[in-house]
Amino acid sequence: MVGIYGTEHYRGQPIVLELTVFHPDAASARYSGEPLTPISIAVPTGGWTQLMKLVIRNAQGELQTWPFQVLTSVGSSLTLDATNSGRLTLVLPPTDTASLTPGQYSLRLWLDTRTGSTDAAWKGWAAKGVDIELKDEPPVLTAAQHCEKGYVLSHFHQAKGQMTQAVSALDAALVQAPEETRCLSSRAELARSMGQPYTAIDLYQRAIQKLSSVYDDEAGQGSSAIVSACQSVMSTLPATERRPWITCGYASCTGETDAELCAQEGAECGNVTRTDRCGRVRIIDACGSCTQPETCGGGGTANTCGQPPCTPESNTAFCSRLGKNCGAVTAPDNCGTTRSVVSCGVCAPGVLCTGNVCEATACVPTQSCGGQCGCVDDGCGNGLYCGSCTSTCAPGQYACCDGSCAATKNGCLGLECNPPPSPPTYCW
Repeated sequence: MVGIYGTEHYRGQPIVLELTVFHPDAASARYSGEPLTPISIAVPTGGWTQLMKLVIRNAQGELQTWPFQVLTSVGSSLTLDATNSGRLTLVLPPTDTASLTPGQYSLRLWLDTRTGSTDAAWKGWAAKGVDIELKDEPPVLTAAQHCEKGYVLSHFHQAKGQMTQAVSALDAALVQAPEETRCLSSRAELARSMGQPYTAIDLYQRAIQKLSSVYDDEAGQGSSAIVSACQSVMSTLPATERRPWITCGYASCTGETDAELCAQEGAECGNVTRTDRCGRVRIIDACGSCTQPETCGGGGTANTCGQPPCTPESNTAFCSRLGKNCGAVTAPDNCGTTRSVVSCGVCAPGVLCTGNVCEATACVPTQSCGGQCGCVDDGCGNGLYCGSCTSTCAPGQYACCDGSCAATKNGCLGLECNPPPSPPTYCW
């Protein structure tokens, strides 16, 4: 059997196929209880789906190549009996349908086990098909068309395991078509599968009320399947919240705590809006705080603490931020990485670099020779002339500035040369 979600199919919207393979006598065997000879479908290696082929033709009978994706994983064999069947889900994404030509198409599924199957497997073939009309989406959609579009898109996301997108597709459709029972019941079934029984019951109630008003029947004629589904969900509630005399409903509901809703949302900071299990829309102002230097969403992910990637500053900005304008500097940069800059700048002549900062105070030179002779640094980079040594000393002795000799260099300390001339004479 080949089933297709939706009755109207637009370019740019997904196509979702459900392919079911079952024993031809399964229904009668379940009804009568008589034994049934199983049918075995098997291949030596790989999946048994290699024995299946989907043939697509346009209205002119021309073969078409549509890149359907098979989303169901299968084994190498399948046994068909009164209870077991094989089911496959195939999808054609919106990006692929957008490029197709509008028109009538026939989709036919073939199962051929005459070649390629194991020796003991069933040998034969079977085929089933479905016809669709692919159209351009109307510029203005009716409520039913909005629902149809959301219904198909939701099943596409469900087939791909994208439950959040599946919920969003139906919620968006219900905004435009709030009384469409197909979307109400589909959204209820989705809530039920996601463990949200109270939301499911509320949606089932809305569908039942709509059908009851359509049929003008208090019993809800035409809604028995929805009532049964709702009652099935009601049976899973805690005993204190059930009301047996209510067709579809519950006595009370306690929603999750803010912390639980934040955890469900995966939010560690910031505010979130989320529907709790009772169907109430909850706005949570803060799911937590971040520790500096991180901020909420700083790393680019909403409701997650982080900080943006750091861009290292230039050497010029590095020196400027530290207030250094001369000499070599080693310190952490703006990203916390230790950096060594060979030079943050050069001071003007006559200005000292003190603590990597050019001091504006002028240098005061010394005019004392301090027991030295020859050219002596005056402390400002100038050479002060302090006389010469006139003594001729024996080998191994040191000539002192006063003309005497000493056995060691330290023996000359404290001895004065001739005082420097006044004004001082400089030798460099």
